[in-house]
Amino acid sequence: MNDGNPTGWSAVSIRPVPADIAQALEAQGFKPERCVLCVDSRVLPDGRYGESWLAVGDERLAVVSRNGHAPEASWTARLNEVKGASTQKVTGGGVLVVNVAGKPQEVLRYDAGHAPLFGEVAQRIQRHVAPPKKEEKDAELAGKGAAESAPSAAAEAPAPPLDFKELLKKQRELTCPSCLRLYPKNTKVCPFCVKRSSTIRRVMAFAKPYRTKILLMAFLMFTGTALHMVEPQIVRILVDDVIGKPQNARMLLPLIALMGLLMFVNYGIGIWRGRLGIWVGCHVTNGIQGQAFEHLQRLSLSYFNKQQTGALMSRVNNDARQMQGFLVEGIQYTVINVLMVIGVIAMLLWMNPLLGLMLLAPMPVVVVLSAVIWKKIHRRFHLLWNAISAATAYLNDALSGVRVIKAFGKESEEVGRFGEKIAYSRDSMIDAEQTWQTLVPVLNMIVHTSLLLVWYFGAQQIYDDPEGKTFTLGSLMAYIAYLGMVYGPLQLLTRLNDWLSRSLTAAARVFEILDVEPEISDRPDAKPLPEVKGEIEMRGVTFGYEKHTPVLKNVSLTIKPGEMIGLVGPSGAGKSTFINLVGRLFDVDEGAILVDGHDIREVKTADLRRQVGYVLQDTFLFSGTVAENIAYARPGATKEEIIEAAVAANAHTFIMKLPDGYDTFLGERGTRVSGGERQRIAIARAILHNPRILILDEATSSVDTETEARIQIALGTLVKGRTTIAIAHRLSTLRHADRLVVIKDGEVLEQGSHAELMAKEGGEYRKLVNIQTEWSRNIAVGG
Repeated sequence: MNDGNPTGWSAVSIRPVPADIAQALEAQGFKPERCVLCVDSRVLPDGRYGESWLAVGDERLAVVSRNGHAPEASWTARLNEVKGASTQKVTGGGVLVVNVAGKPQEVLRYDAGHAPLFGEVAQRIQRHVAPPKKEEKDAELAGKGAAESAPSAAAEAPAPPLDFKELLKKQRELTCPSCLRLYPKNTKVCPFCVKRSSTIRRVMAFAKPYRTKILLMAFLMFTGTALHMVEPQIVRILVDDVIGKPQNARMLLPLIALMGLLMFVNYGIGIWRGRLGIWVGCHVTNGIQGQAFEHLQRLSLSYFNKQQTGALMSRVNNDARQMQGFLVEGIQYTVINVLMVIGVIAMLLWMNPLLGLMLLAPMPVVVVLSAVIWKKIHRRFHLLWNAISAATAYLNDALSGVRVIKAFGKESEEVGRFGEKIAYSRDSMIDAEQTWQTLVPVLNMIVHTSLLLVWYFGAQQIYDDPEGKTFTLGSLMAYIAYLGMVYGPLQLLTRLNDWLSRSLTAAARVFEILDVEPEISDRPDAKPLPEVKGEIEMRGVTFGYEKHTPVLKNVSLTIKPGEMIGLVGPSGAGKSTFINLVGRLFDVDEGAILVDGHDIREVKTADLRRQVGYVLQDTFLFSGTVAENIAYARPGATKEEIIEAAVAANAHTFIMKLPDGYDTFLGERGTRVSGGERQRIAIARAILHNPRILILDEATSSVDTETEARIQIALGTLVKGRTTIAIAHRLSTLRHADRLVVIKDGEVLEQGSHAELMAKEGGEYRKLVNIQTEWSRNIAVGG
């Protein structure tokens, strides 16, 4: 990747342009200094994997492709012949389509990861070769309504320069500098370049607050290891000086008692150390889970729109618990066993250097084998945890939508789909575990070959020295005991890769969440936002959930304090996006949104959202009491204030009929009350919140006529004195709005009162009203 001030081909590319590709481009007449873009898609024009490079010059465009052979130009065109550019989705990616002399041509294919890049490339080429017309809409911007506005002039806007510098800069930030792969979405952590040492350091950083207990654990580990080293020496003395010499029988009981005491102390140390390990491991895991959840709360809605809830739950819960196992057992046993292996090897070399070297002979083979299979094991466990997350996410969706499943009689189909998910996770687990279970016996067999050598050569040394001056039977027995002490740790150390594979894969998945940068965050110099009057101004706002596909396009609108605006238009027009931007749930791509003259990106987000209230179509109630749900926005509200808000929301009567009144537990998502009752609880919550700006998104769309009437009464109380933006598909509910704004295809088409817009022949609003009127008439006749 290119840093600093790149030159030559590097200045117009994201990753280095291979020499033969550069030569092929130069053979087509391209020079780096006259080229503005050179990017690759890693997919050939026929859809196979390979290299395809798009070069955009000041006069020409070309695609050079290579698939194991010398690169060649697969497409070229002069820029003045290009009439347009666009992208089309295909399975696994997309296609860049360029219109040359009126004929669309598929010039380059790309994978799904490169869709945003080539989407923006197509947009910039399109704007350059076919600039939009510039129109004046004075009457519309003045708030008189599009019915009275007419273009006063139309002229070709000057073509924007074909400049890709900002696009290249942004794309370089999304590319791993080490392997030049694109980062996964919403993170700048490359899973291919994660280092075990750095991940372990990050995990251990959470343990710093508990360093005293960790130091005590370390002391207990050293002490326990040292005491273990004494036991084989007692065995040697028993065999050589007591059992073989009856005159020393008086030493038998004291030596056995000493062995029993050492055993008792060692078990006591192990219990103490284990309890400390569990305490530290649980606290560290709790800290990681807490920080992950806190970070999730700071992330913008765009992140959650691209994630599965169950997968996130799996990361915060299951993956964090997987790390706990490593912290509680893995690290302890690793340290203890490393100390034990070092101590035992030192003792064996001291007792008999020849036999000690025989013991060490197979160890390099074990180390090399462990290193070779590490990557395979890591990859298999990564796939396993992804499979478990997918199954958890599907289970969450199925249980959340159980009513819909039963309503459509889809129980069998859902059981089948879930069976496929868990079957995949089962197969992934079998693959990972079988790979490991194949390796462990092989490693153990290699390690145990040294035992055969020790028995043979140890016995030979005893035969050669019957006097026992250099090596005795007791020494051999002690040696065998030490070997038994080293075999266990060596086997557990071979399981270290298992622990590391599972735990560090889980840790990397949790840290992926922590490494996601919030798209919506306060600037360092963000200013407090005082209580607002409620004026909202949109200045040339353009926004898209995918930046190359705008949902709102150059929207300009001013809403006066206390004014009620009704947003109308077909589904997908951009109405919900409009209200999401007002509360800064997303940031605009172009333009600005001002509240009382303050750009909302320059003020503290918490201050803004404190003064914006929402009543949504899909009302969400938390698993708690009625009073807790109403007081969610103001946890310190008194019981009287909660009741007052409920009365204003026309909810008090039905609440008092509930088994425990305001203390009635609503269950998950408020399932113990009806849809209309949930909506009125949400209105009471908004009233208690007392926002200066109120947003109503289809607040009455899913209730019957009688319930809608009650909700409308509650909403009438709620909107008084507040700037209100309301969305409704039932246009009749918006007739009393101060102004109606018609949105279609992301653009404001019309503005005005109900009467003004109905008076416009062929107007969009009038068409919508007529369609709904005819639909209602047909429903009435059909009923």
